Amino acid sequence: MARRSKSVVLSVVLAAACCWSATGIDIVQNGEAMATIVIPDKPFSCVDRAAQELQTYVREATGATLTSAAESASIEGDRPRIYLGGCEATRRAGITTDQLTRNGFIIKTVGNDLFLAGRDTPGIWYARDVIGSGTLLSVYNILD
Repeated sequence: MARRSKSVVLSVVLAAACCWSATGIDIVQNGEAMATIVIPDKPFSCVDRAAQELQTYVREATGATLTSAAESASIEGDRPRIYLGGCEATRRAGITTDQLTRNGFIIKTVGNDLFLAGRDTPGIWYARDVIGSGTLLSVYNILD
């Protein structure tokens, strides 16, 4: 029963994060992962950490493990994708982070996909006072 209530909470949080979208994005249904996390081919450490955190908390809340793949990997099917950081798909969707302050982020849905992108810079992800970790903070924001 605890897993079911966590599933509902995660659904509500993600629905709130995507409230401007005409349709919601189902990332887990009936305990099965429906979405794939996509990261850039050469991600900053904060983007790697963002993928790990998203996988961990979705698994804890629902029992489902979201797969994670580099953008250049072949991802089959038309399941929703959760793009983290500076992916090419993020740029193609017209999402830029250049105008953001350090650690700023954007959360946006385009079609069936969710984009979590932030002002990121190279460095160790946990040194948030020194480097930009906007993508990691965007994940924390939707999980909060």
